[in-house]
Amino acid sequence: NVPMLLIHGDVDQRVPIGNIRRYRDELEKKNKPYEYVELEGADHFGHTLLYEHQMSMYGAMISFLKHDCGSGGL
Repeated sequence: NVPMLLIHGDVDQRVPIGNIRRYRDELEKKNKPYEYVELEGADHFGHTLLYEHQMSMYGAMISFLKHDCGSGGL
């Protein structure tokens, strides 16, 4: 029952997007807490992330840590 944050690029060549989508679907079926961010046009490695990808990813991480992990002090 630990909340999870899932972030994945939709053109990841190392780990196919279908893997995380199936994982997300299983979390949904089991009514487990999670947040899901799919980065359109993002590949696997950090140096391939555009500014928009970084804003979405880091924004989601900060929000997740602040609201879902008991880090109210952020």
